[in-house]
Amino acid sequence: MPRMSNLNHAVRWSRYAPDGARGMGVARAHRYGFGVTEYLASANDQTVVVVQAESAEAVRNIDSIARVPGLDAPRAGRHRGDPHGADASDATPRPAI
Repeated sequence: MPRMSNLNHAVRWSRYAPDGARGMGVARAHRYGFGVTEYLASANDQTVVVVQAESAEAVRNIDSIARVPGLDAPRAGRHRGDPHGADASDATPRPAI
């Protein structure tokens, strides 16, 4: 989920009910050899929620991001579109490539 500003939503959308609000297509679970009931019984326990802090603001707030309930791992990293790691909203001048 790119540009997620509400991490509680990210966690909620990554897990099935009753722990979250993730939707599912029933056929997906069957392709992995599970029945729907068995799949749902284990899916939330096997889901890992990792977010990447790409903006300067997110990196500054990494400690509070790490405390979001249900978030397994935050990481700081570059914005995909900028080889210098700048966020699109970051006005810091960067050298020309």
